[in-house]
Amino acid sequence: MTIKNHLTVARLPVLLTATGVVLVLAHILYYSGFGFDFTDEGFYLVWMSNPFAYHWSLTQFGFIYHPLYEVLNGNIAALRRANVLITFGLAWWLVTLLLKSLAEETQALKATTLIISTGIATTSLVVFQIGLLTPNYNTLTFQSLLITTTGLLLAGRQDRLGALAGATLVGIGGWLAFMAKPSTAVLLAIGVLIYGLLSEKFGIRKLILAASIALALLLISAFLIDGSISQFIDRLQTAYVMSGSLEGGHTLGQILRIDDFQLIRNAKLAIFLLTVAPLGAMLLSQSKATLTRRLGLAVSVLLFVSGAAWSSNVVKATPILGQYQSLIIFGLVFTAVLFAIYVFRQGLPAHITRRQWGIALWLLVMPYVFAFGTNNNYWYQASHVALFWLLAGIVLLGPIARTQQGWVFSAPISLAAIAISAVLLQTSIAHPYRQPQPLWQNTRVVQVGKPGSLLTLSADYADFIGEAKHAAAVAGFQPGMPIIDLTGHSPGLLYVLGARNLGQAWMIGGYPGSAVRAESALNQVPRRTFRSAWILCEENGPLSLPNTVVTKLGLPFPQEYSAIAHWTTAVGAGGYNAIRTQILYAPDNSRSLTH
Repeated sequence: MTIKNHLTVARLPVLLTATGVVLVLAHILYYSGFGFDFTDEGFYLVWMSNPFAYHWSLTQFGFIYHPLYEVLNGNIAALRRANVLITFGLAWWLVTLLLKSLAEETQALKATTLIISTGIATTSLVVFQIGLLTPNYNTLTFQSLLITTTGLLLAGRQDRLGALAGATLVGIGGWLAFMAKPSTAVLLAIGVLIYGLLSEKFGIRKLILAASIALALLLISAFLIDGSISQFIDRLQTAYVMSGSLEGGHTLGQILRIDDFQLIRNAKLAIFLLTVAPLGAMLLSQSKATLTRRLGLAVSVLLFVSGAAWSSNVVKATPILGQYQSLIIFGLVFTAVLFAIYVFRQGLPAHITRRQWGIALWLLVMPYVFAFGTNNNYWYQASHVALFWLLAGIVLLGPIARTQQGWVFSAPISLAAIAISAVLLQTSIAHPYRQPQPLWQNTRVVQVGKPGSLLTLSADYADFIGEAKHAAAVAGFQPGMPIIDLTGHSPGLLYVLGARNLGQAWMIGGYPGSAVRAESALNQVPRRTFRSAWILCEENGPLSLPNTVVTKLGLPFPQEYSAIAHWTTAVGAGGYNAIRTQILYAPDNSRSLTH
């Protein structure tokens, strides 16, 4: 084989990586205009659209994303696409910096490093594995950790400007983490402090600068949100009390835990295949024999075809991998570890610096930092940001990249990462969160929210929205009027109607303390607004709040209200297949409906 042909064969996996990344991104961006969830996603949109309407909140993601919401005029598909691209862009930046920092001596093939980085960065899209693309507190938490980790890498650079930019990013990341999820911010701050004290590249000065920036941004946020620091603290204290009253598993004693997990057989098989295939391709590509190298190339092509098949909808069926499906990424972590051991045998630790071991440890714990505070299983939640685990494994490959003058050898890992992202995203499209059918079966284009915000929905969802909007309009309901939602799961419907959700962005039902928290939240609503509000109920609803939520606060409901409109829910709405009847009540004509 000539040198020219050898280079072509060696770089073909890199070209396939670039193609695979384009396919994955195009796939998820296209389906960003499909489907709608009336529960969690409805909450995200209500909170983003008018975050200043509520006097308490533990997460402030609505304030962070509100400018983006306004710039995009509430276009849900555009918001989703922006969220995907922001997440992917931050991940790409982090991966690129990491690969460069691990092989600083390597100046050749910079374009190759960028392409390999994009493939690895596609695993950041695993955070959307259940299909909730709309900006929310989980994506903001992930984005904050990406920014913080990028800052730590930059802060270790020799040039003063880069180090200053790194410390600044660490401060920004810490601030965003607090705005997204205070529990994560606490662990992140502890982690940054330990890293700064132990790392000769970070140091006390950069720690002080990062902390000062985070504190300054937090103080500015407090004034912009509530007008004073004391009122902002009151917001957080009230939110903490409200969170405890819900009895949803968010108290300090409940979040300090270590969970376990159980992989199903298919997931274990996937981890095995994702270890053997890219590892085999990398080992075979090291051979001096042309036929062996071509066999390694064939494995890489197979990895590409697998990802491309799911990314282009050629294959719609997806493997059943269980609740902890994202943990299959450990197959690639094992690939990196085994390949490093093979290349360096007993001498591996000598080839990795203390700082690089520190970065690897940091990356290993980031998923736990992300998950900390949730009432979900920590392994399940952490797996949404499995990119960090993959990057921890890739740290071990840095010495190999230096000896091989680049990251071309790691293309099979990048291709396998694309395949993982493709299959998990296709799973979210085939089984969208709390929706009745695969998104590719949706055919009805409906305006959801503001004018111009068009989504392609299932026929049942389109009819549900159309019937509710028509019935409410005929009854005299106008956008901007207040509604008290006693269904327990309809923030998305109130968003569609243009209503003002009173009390909370989502008056959530189904928890032991749901009624207590709803009553406490409504008690903070101005009396005139509270008395003039319409009320939405659901007959025999699985998450319905009791009428006592409003009667205890003085509303004569339903005696002095008129059932002025009703409609039926769609199959799958709120995650329930049973069709229910929702009733919209208006105060009697003797009471003003102004707000």
